[in-house]
Amino acid sequence: MIKFLPKNLDLKELLTNNPPDFKYHIDHFVHLCSLLYELPAKKKDSLRKGGFVPLHAHLLKKVNNKYKRYFNYLIKHGVIECDNSYIVGEKSKCYRYTPKYHDIIRPVYITKYTLTKNLKEESRFNRGMCAKYNYLHKWFNDGLCVDFNGADEKLLELYQKDLDAKKDNPLHKFNVNYVNLIKLHKKDFYFTVDSTSHRLHTILTKIKKELRPNIYYKSVQLANIDIKSSQPALSLLLFESSFYNTELKQERVSLKNIDPQLTVTLPIQSIADYVNANQSKFEEYRNLVLNDFYKGMAGLFKQHEVNMADDEKSIKKMMYMVMYSSNKFLGGNQGLPKRVFKKLFPEVYEVFKMYKSAGHEKLPILLQKIESKLVLDKVAKTISKAEPGMPLFTIHDSLVVDSNKMDFCKEIFRKESLKYLGFEPQLHHDLWGIPPREGMTYSTLAI
Repeated sequence: MIKFLPKNLDLKELLTNNPPDFKYHIDHFVHLCSLLYELPAKKKDSLRKGGFVPLHAHLLKKVNNKYKRYFNYLIKHGVIECDNSYIVGEKSKCYRYTPKYHDIIRPVYITKYTLTKNLKEESRFNRGMCAKYNYLHKWFNDGLCVDFNGADEKLLELYQKDLDAKKDNPLHKFNVNYVNLIKLHKKDFYFTVDSTSHRLHTILTKIKKELRPNIYYKSVQLANIDIKSSQPALSLLLFESSFYNTELKQERVSLKNIDPQLTVTLPIQSIADYVNANQSKFEEYRNLVLNDFYKGMAGLFKQHEVNMADDEKSIKKMMYMVMYSSNKFLGGNQGLPKRVFKKLFPEVYEVFKMYKSAGHEKLPILLQKIESKLVLDKVAKTISKAEPGMPLFTIHDSLVVDSNKMDFCKEIFRKESLKYLGFEPQLHHDLWGIPPREGMTYSTLAI
């Protein structure tokens, strides 16, 4: 099993020169050290200010009930440091490497059977998801490849840009992205479904977007098909009277069949009444979303003399703030984009606000459930039946398919969206890497 350490950390030498006063196995040291890279690689928001990473005690104990002794040893000998702060049920202790070991990572293999067996053990839920989505799971095999050297050069280029721009934790971010690149190169895949939002997480959902041009499948060039401005597009359902209709046919999405729990925790009848009473007020937002949303928003900014950046990245950030942040987050300079949106679309903003009234996480989870149902259960499943021999992957709101069959897959995407959502979202595509010619392979570094 592959793990990761800083290049300048020689654990074997450290343990030989400073023998621990407890029975140990070096693989447990390697695993605990590797978590400081692997956890942020799987979950970006686990990287805290200053490069600290939270490690949950109960999860550590399940793998190694002596983990505290291992951590105390590493802290004592200046390998890692701890913030020594935790709140029961709210915050775990956070750890990071000391400045001495701020270095590019190297892969290390662990072989201790009981440890690797424990780490590979899947939950019953996830085993069921692998079986349910076998038409996606089966393609994570030796055919999925990456031009390692090309991707490595790109990562180093991005790292240098972060250094020049003096961004926070550039080395740690490089290492986190390097973890995913090495895992892809070494075919160390994972396939997990979030039990809350039912989103599928794989190495392709975590690999940095800029590295996708280096990925291919055997001799097949891949293409990524995604929904343009996907979260605003999916949010259109919230403004449809039919979304609140409990008598709707099962094939069409409704609040009751996608998230029945929300009908208990939210004032759904009040929301439905508000939506029905303000149908004409949502029309401008609908038209923007179903056309070129970001260009349309930039035009509105100019029309209303909004003094705010109108590039796609800034508008996308504004939409995440509007849809995902707490209703209380509205004041000050940081809340300006949210106030701008509220002024432009007061009725739309009010619906978002009502959905977040029982917790700001309710709205994003609902939209992610709709997205995963559409992409995994409708579009991908239909394509897999029509083209069972074609490599097929998903990245949240997008499909990854054989570029030669992209137009066919787009048409299925549109038809399934129309049946399930009631409208056809705008689609966008990107071509990925060109596979090496027959008889040739990309050169790779020995790692």
